[in-house]
Amino acid sequence: MTALHDFQLVLLNWLYSLKNHLEVKYQDVIENKWIIWVIILIAVIGGIGYAYYCTSKGYSFSGQVKWNWPKVWNIGIGCKPN
Repeated sequence: MTALHDFQLVLLNWLYSLKNHLEVKYQDVIENKWIIWVIILIAVIGGIGYAYYCTSKGYSFSGQVKWNWPKVWNIGIGCKPN
């Protein structure tokens, strides 16, 4: 019974030290999560702005992306004439 208890303590101690090591190693990544949310916010605002622009010019906005592979510069983003 004592050997099992000692094994549990060693295992928990190892897991705790691993957790501390990862927190110290990736501290900058954990603290800078807000950058991802700013990028997502800019993309959403850009999509809403493009949809508004498209509909204000008399087109219909479907939100579909057409890639036109291999001519990737010919991308269409759901703005079609009525």
